[in-house]
Amino acid sequence: MLNDQGETIILNFSSAILYSGFSFFSMEYNGLKPQGLLSLLTLIEVFISQIIIITFIGIIAGKLVEKLDIIKVKNE
Repeated sequence: MLNDQGETIILNFSSAILYSGFSFFSMEYNGLKPQGLLSLLTLIEVFISQIIIITFIGIIAGKLVEKLDIIKVKNE
């Protein structure tokens, strides 16, 4: 993995988990740029996280619309 100055760094386990969490929520982690296989894994993780977030928002929005429809029917 490269930092902002182009230096290769190695993450310990806790930093790797933190990097993974930041990638999941598509935020930058201290200007690090993954290289090689890690860049592909990071891309896959970000893609999967976006699908999960979009699905979660869709489910919540559906439940909210359903609840509002039930309230509207009860008030009529």
